[in-house]
Amino acid sequence: MKQTISTGLRTTFLIHGIVAILIGLGFTLIPLSVIEWLNLPAQDDVAIRLVGITLVTLGVMSWLALREAYKERIIALMQLQLIWDVLALLVFVWALFIGPTQEAAELLRANAAVWVFALIIAVFTVVFGYFYTQEEEFEAPEPTGQTPGRTSA
Repeated sequence: MKQTISTGLRTTFLIHGIVAILIGLGFTLIPLSVIEWLNLPAQDDVAIRLVGITLVTLGVMSWLALREAYKERIIALMQLQLIWDVLALLVFVWALFIGPTQEAAELLRANAAVWVFALIIAVFTVVFGYFYTQEEEFEAPEPTGQTPGRTSA
């Protein structure tokens, strides 16, 4: 009998993939426009594009997890998401409450978009963390003899 990852984890990977890819594409393709639209301080567009590419990569990895056939690889993808999310939250906390300057931190705290991004990351941290702690109950689909990491559609 072929077993699959839980509907909740599948849904989490799907939603994460969509959100990360959309936000990442904005930061990658039109970084200064997105920064202006979000009312964030203008920064070097190369750094913003690198963040965008990172988000696109994480989003694509979430999509790939939906087709993954090996439990260990799905767990590794959850670990990757958790590491990135926790570090991103630490950066948000630093920027919001310490910042490079107190004035910069105050400007960020007054910006709703910053709080929305921090909330999105916090939600994904909690949800991926929940599924990661449930890994003993987690069953991946049995491999079908195809190329490792790929299952039939």
